[in-house]
Amino acid sequence: MRFYKNLIPPIWQTARAILQEGAHAHRSIQQLLRSNKKWGSRDRRFVAEQIYELIRWYRLYYEVALERPPETEADWWLMLKTAWLLQGHQPPEDWPEMQGLDSLEIWRRHRVAVENRAIRESIPDWLEERALQEVGEERWAKLLPALNSSADVVLRSNSLKAPRQKVLHRLRKEGLPVELLGDREALVLGQNRKFTHLKSYEEGWFEVQDYASQQLAHFLKPQAGRYLVDACAGAGGKSLHLAALMKNRGEILSMDLSEHKLKELRKRAKRAGVSIIKTEKIPASGRFSPAYYNMADYLVLDVPCSGLGVLRRNPQTKWIIKPEFLEEIQATQAHILREYSLLCKPGGQLLYATCSILPSENEWQVQRFLQSPDGQEFELLKEQHLGPDRGPEDGFYMALLQRKG
Repeated sequence: MRFYKNLIPPIWQTARAILQEGAHAHRSIQQLLRSNKKWGSRDRRFVAEQIYELIRWYRLYYEVALERPPETEADWWLMLKTAWLLQGHQPPEDWPEMQGLDSLEIWRRHRVAVENRAIRESIPDWLEERALQEVGEERWAKLLPALNSSADVVLRSNSLKAPRQKVLHRLRKEGLPVELLGDREALVLGQNRKFTHLKSYEEGWFEVQDYASQQLAHFLKPQAGRYLVDACAGAGGKSLHLAALMKNRGEILSMDLSEHKLKELRKRAKRAGVSIIKTEKIPASGRFSPAYYNMADYLVLDVPCSGLGVLRRNPQTKWIIKPEFLEEIQATQAHILREYSLLCKPGGQLLYATCSILPSENEWQVQRFLQSPDGQEFELLKEQHLGPDRGPEDGFYMALLQRKG
């Protein structure tokens, strides 16, 4: 690999902003690329990949290079030298910034550091301890390396517009390298390529939706003509998929605390040819008027969570969240189950989902609800765990409950 010195400062400066100043990873990288329009495609890909490598393997790199987090510009240059060596590249030794720690010492330190799994897999000690307590050694040993792998971009073909095979042929004709994934609507993008300019995208033939997320609608199997409430809808990826499975017949009420996300959902629904979705902002109190009670044939609660199941896509998460955040988010999940479950009609179904791998956010949360006074009217029909250690999906949990009566 050839290294161009002018690209290096933006890499470590952006990584520093993300890792030490709390900047949002995706937005920071996109802003950097937009502000350097003269960079070619190879340079842009190199910069983005190296920033994500620094985020993903932050602890491993700094433990080997410095035995502490980086503080100075010289520290970041040494971190990059270490990163490139561990990636199998030869750093440019003639650069003054690359002087100091020699390669043999880096490899010696690496041999020592990787004896500690939390350092080897680049996670905080508290997360290692928490995962061992909840997930157990056998699964965690397989799951953790998988969470550190890179994730493909996955698309969902829109069955309201065309069958998957027809979408596949059209995308290939438009120059997008896609392959079939699974036996339903999913397509995997072979390379991270732009596609929002394509006519097929503008006409709503496909959406970006992670493979695990696509399993939710099929897990529920909603019938056409029914009334469904997606009460944590966000920008609406699942609402759109549910509408397609319902053949655009019935009614979906998509709700969220963010009006900005609901505005994006309305735009996506128009593009996708979905007419059965209505949007509504959730009250700031998180409580609903009794007029909403006992109405939904299906209630979907894809609740806020730690995001520890999607570290492949959002490696910054492991450096942002703290143990106290887990307690706060579990309280939020319990509140949502308690308050939002009132929307489900007797005989209706409630789907609870997270993109976490921790039982305390998943099956333990569901069991606490079922054992509480608020959950006495519900029973568990089925549940499922997904994860990159088991298939092409991110870490995901789904539980389907039914309200008695």
